[in-house]
Amino acid sequence: GIVFVFSFPKIVFAQVVINEFSSNSNPEWVEIYNQTGETVDLSGWKIIDASDTTLSLDGCISSLGFRSFEKNSWLNNSGDTIYLKDNQDNILDQIAYGPDGIIGIPLDGKSAGRDPDGVSNWVIFDSPTKKDDVCVLPSPTSSPTPLPTSTPTLEPVTKAIYKINKAEDGNGNPLSSVKIYIDNNYTHHEDDEILTFCTGCYCDNDKNVPCGLGEHIIKLEREGYSDWSESKNFSAGNDFEVNPILSENSPTVTDIPATPTLTSAPTPTSTPKPTPTPKLSPIPTLSNDLLASEGAEEILGAQTASDGLGIDLNQPASESSENQESKKKFNFWPLVFIVPGLGMISFSVLLLRKQKI
Repeated sequence: GIVFVFSFPKIVFAQVVINEFSSNSNPEWVEIYNQTGETVDLSGWKIIDASDTTLSLDGCISSLGFRSFEKNSWLNNSGDTIYLKDNQDNILDQIAYGPDGIIGIPLDGKSAGRDPDGVSNWVIFDSPTKKDDVCVLPSPTSSPTPLPTSTPTLEPVTKAIYKINKAEDGNGNPLSSVKIYIDNNYTHHEDDEILTFCTGCYCDNDKNVPCGLGEHIIKLEREGYSDWSESKNFSAGNDFEVNPILSENSPTVTDIPATPTLTSAPTPTSTPKPTPTPKLSPIPTLSNDLLASEGAEEILGAQTASDGLGIDLNQPASESSENQESKKKFNFWPLVFIVPGLGMISFSVLLLRKQKI
């Protein structure tokens, strides 16, 4: 079978519209109106009628401006349809006039147009208001010719990088005020720092701590924690990164001196002093006559009792042995005097008895 393919122009929303026309004048003309806020280039645009008679447009139309285009023996005097197309053949606007149109046929010396400009209300003007504004397209801005970019010469890497991340304790808690030492020289920097090692480089602002290539000892120090350190041999191009962990120091235990054992002092034992033995003088032997006398017996009995017991005859017998022992200690000297005294008394008694006889 035969397949018929029909192609219809695409109609788009009009920003530039047919605003007024005259079909019975000589020449015939059509006015268009730019409702946009910018200048529009009309190159490739065209106005055609129902019989496909074409009027090519050129130039431009300014923002809110008007352009008019004319041609002899172009539009149909008894009625026609006028189309406005862009350079992509899209129909931007159209108007049909005459018996089948939305507006009647404007007679000679008259025109049909929108009132006011740009709206959908069409009227017949007894006095045409054709306008044709001057429009100049802005000169195209020439793009600057890019200068040839020279490919930079890659310089050899002559440095090493050592990144010290934030120090933490054994529980993963971040630490602050952690000092950085290079070869036991304080850098006056803290952790979370990037150090650069190269020929002539320094790791401090005062340039007192050299950080050249080669081997260095990096140490981190914080009060109350054990030091963290490592030795690195730096070569050009090295890129190191460390995550130091510092261990908290254990509290120092001070040795407490042992409590001395108290030794009881020995109780002194008193050594008793020996009681001196009294030296007794020999008692003179009494004669039988004297012994037979009542007074001699009494005197001799008293002497015997005092010699045997070492006590005072007048002391009560019921005293305790302790008191007796105490008195023994103190009766020694009296005995020294009593015994001779008794001897003298006995002798005197003896003499008296002899005198009586």
